[in-house]
Amino acid sequence: KTGDSYVLKDDASGGKIYFARENMPNKLDLLVIQGQANSNRALKNVKELTDRAEGQISFNIVEIKSDLAKELGIKNAPTFLINNRIKVSGVQSAEYIKESFCKVNSLEVCSEMLSANLK
Repeated sequence: KTGDSYVLKDDASGGKIYFARENMPNKLDLLVIQGQANSNRALKNVKELTDRAEGQISFNIVEIKSDLAKELGIKNAPTFLINNRIKVSGVQSAEYIKESFCKVNSLEVCSEMLSANLK
């Protein structure tokens, strides 16, 4: 407890929110290491979501050596950045990515069921 607020450590929730960054709805970045197996798997899984969203998601693939990764202190790939603010790390199923994305975005694809298995 800090004053009248509570502060969580990054590892308490398994995720991280960058409060100072501009919220950019329907934006999804995937930080990868080109050619790495886990980055390739993450890309296959997120592609199911982005394909079904039919252009409604602003999706970008970002190399882990980028300025963005350095700015945010992201050293592990794959890492997802949702709405320019919310970090989700690791290989995730298309359904998990959709659920994480749809907690803060409302698109038609949010009502669809995607693959729960990792590809």
